[in-house]
Amino acid sequence: MKNIVCFGEVLWDVLPTESIAGGAPMNVAIRLQSLGFPTKIISQVGHDDLGKSLVSIINEKKVDTALIQVSETLGTGEVLVHLDEKGSATYDIVYPSAWDGIALSEANKNAVKESDAFVFGSLACRDAVSKNTLLELLKVAKYKLFDINIRPPFYSIALLEELML
Repeated sequence: MKNIVCFGEVLWDVLPTESIAGGAPMNVAIRLQSLGFPTKIISQVGHDDLGKSLVSIINEKKVDTALIQVSETLGTGEVLVHLDEKGSATYDIVYPSAWDGIALSEANKNAVKESDAFVFGSLACRDAVSKNTLLELLKVAKYKLFDINIRPPFYSIALLEELML
């Protein structure tokens, strides 16, 4: 069975009436696990109730959360979703958030090295800490799947080109 590691943001989408667990890497990890692929996620949450709830939800979906770090200084990520009178959404991706500080570790480096596929997105590169961790993990990944997540102002053509190499 192929094993997969996903990297990047785990967060709460805060809508006017409810909050929903989200983040593209988390959604991909949950879907892959539901299809029978053993999946791990590398991310970071805050040392807060939002982080505990998020990790609990991911665990319930049987995704391996051992590589989710806990920040003592940054809060769990949130995206504030604003709907206009027509129901069109705009997003305020709160910065900084815990997933901006994903640190490189031997454990996450080994997990990526041993995986059959490494799934990552561009949004996690909005901060140098997570970006540098991602760049190091890409060096050891056997097979890379790039989920381009274009969210202004958190991308540039130069960044996308760098991640495609």
